[in-house]
Amino acid sequence: MNNYIASNKIFMHPDRIKAYLNNEPVMPISVKLRLTDNCNLRCKYCSYRGDLKNGEMSIEDLPKILKRLKELQVKSIVLTGGEPTFYYNFYEALQMIKKEGFDVGLITNGVVFGQEFLEHLTWIRFSLDTVDREAFKEMKQMDSLKWVMENIQVAAQAPRRTEIDTTIGVQAVVNKDNFDYKFDKIIEVIKFAKRAGADYVQIRPLENYKYTDEEIAILKGNLEMLNKTDYGIKLILTEYKWAEVFNGYRKEYPGCPSADFIGMVDTKGDFYMCCAMTNDQSAKYGNLVIDDTQTILNERKFIQKKFDYKKCTLACQGALLNQTLYRFKNINHVNFI
Repeated sequence: MNNYIASNKIFMHPDRIKAYLNNEPVMPISVKLRLTDNCNLRCKYCSYRGDLKNGEMSIEDLPKILKRLKELQVKSIVLTGGEPTFYYNFYEALQMIKKEGFDVGLITNGVVFGQEFLEHLTWIRFSLDTVDREAFKEMKQMDSLKWVMENIQVAAQAPRRTEIDTTIGVQAVVNKDNFDYKFDKIIEVIKFAKRAGADYVQIRPLENYKYTDEEIAILKGNLEMLNKTDYGIKLILTEYKWAEVFNGYRKEYPGCPSADFIGMVDTKGDFYMCCAMTNDQSAKYGNLVIDDTQTILNERKFIQKKFDYKKCTLACQGALLNQTLYRFKNINHVNFI
């Protein structure tokens, strides 16, 4: 059973759901935080490649940002990038965030890792699209696969991991450099993750790439095969993302209901609707270093009302929650169970 990426987790926050159903202001539950724009890899398919400004969050600004996020009643922070561990003061920042009472997740390419990270993290998701060295070099423009694989093993097999209960995941993004008719490269990632001792493997589509009709036909067959095969490790196939790909790149819901529940903070402390809309000024709520909480909330309401949701990417971070919230709000005959 997949307990890691599941739409029903939203129902563990009844106060936010009640506000949403009553069309009242909803405080965000989880935000992504970008400590740095810099990265030690050069992934060819990266959504942010060429879009980031080589910024670094000031460690002096971080306490102000965390204070504002607490005032906004945020419960969890996902560290993303760039590459978070490439941040000049990553461990101090990680300790600071955890000390403030947030649950913390980390999305990392795995080139840099320390066992001391584990006690401050609820989960880590390592990006590993292939275990083939040449394919990795082609995709990432760096010859660092050995370090990544070793660090996944170190994290998964750390002596204190069961004691501190940090979930270790591996993510593979299906792209033209690891996609083949039999899914061999993806299956090898799954087998490696099992040997390494990871808790799950997530397989997801590339958000800024349009698969051909031939590729989609192959993908459907291979995902069905993965779903029927027991590899001895949890597989998260992100069906909710693939559904939008297989549906002619169309969404089944209007707007973005999940925008109330999530957010993205960049290296300057600018607060955006989501990670996909970072640097889009029409999706910016304000700055967490400069603006007070009420100003942020007022601007958030205004931005969400006027935003052009046709600009949104498909199969995005909020897709699963969007599908769930839209269906939940449009249930008929609610008193018949």
